[in-house]
Amino acid sequence: MPPSAEALALLRRLAPDDALSLAAARRPFPLASPLAGTSRLLITGCGHSGTHAVHAALRRHRLAASHEALGADATVGWPFAAHGAAAADLWPFRNASLLLAPHEPIFKLHRDPLFAVAALARGFTEDGRCIQRGYDGLSWALAGRFVSLPEPKAAARWYSCLLEPRARLRLALHYWVKWNLLADKWAAASFRVEALTFGRLAAVWCEYCARAASCVPAAARVCGAQGGDAERVVGEARTGHNSTANPVTWGELLQVEPGMAIIARLLAEDYGYTYPADPLLSPTKKLVGPRPKQASRTADSGS
Repeated sequence: MPPSAEALALLRRLAPDDALSLAAARRPFPLASPLAGTSRLLITGCGHSGTHAVHAALRRHRLAASHEALGADATVGWPFAAHGAAAADLWPFRNASLLLAPHEPIFKLHRDPLFAVAALARGFTEDGRCIQRGYDGLSWALAGRFVSLPEPKAAARWYSCLLEPRARLRLALHYWVKWNLLADKWAAASFRVEALTFGRLAAVWCEYCARAASCVPAAARVCGAQGGDAERVVGEARTGHNSTANPVTWGELLQVEPGMAIIARLLAEDYGYTYPADPLLSPTKKLVGPRPKQASRTADSGS
């Protein structure tokens, strides 16, 4: 599904080079074809948006899914929204065959930016803390290969965790906006991870497979047996990735960088998130005008 038209329009005004780069971005993996063979499901999105939880749910339902690596049935991971010219571009995913493997459909996860941006600012690592200093810097360096980010020193392996909190919050805000726009470009469907059930994910996968002849055999098994599963993909919030503690506020994001905060708000509302009216967000009307009513683009049916 295409990225939000309003968010892109504002990005073109505030950061035209970023908008051009996004327009020129290539699909991360080949489409299925008779020569390429059976296609895998790809699930991607912004970091700290639920890829670990979805991977675990797929594994619980006996699907051969891999997180941040090539899976026989499904490949899951935030870096896979980007197209790497070489396997080394997708550190640490140095399996050359990964770049040639067809993936279709591509599903995208998103998470409320007030929680995701706060978590990313605390630490872009597996456990969501900056004590893994090397991995935090490597994550920012990887993202910075494909979207422009402030704070160039964040890509230095041992420096990123030494940035001031405000600088890390700005870094996380830019990443959340631009990586979501990149992933939206390829997504056949998108889901709010907070409301996602395995049954909903399976149903959308089955609907796609009914229209295409490229799905993995596992999809047929899921469609036959698991389509009604109401298990929530994200259960109890855990430290780091899915923690609901200490979210950032829209007021704080506006103070960090007003234009990027407004784009984040536009995207979040487009994804189906709702927020109380906030006088601090009055620049929205000034910059982009009144918003027309439109249906949510998310495939998630939750509120």
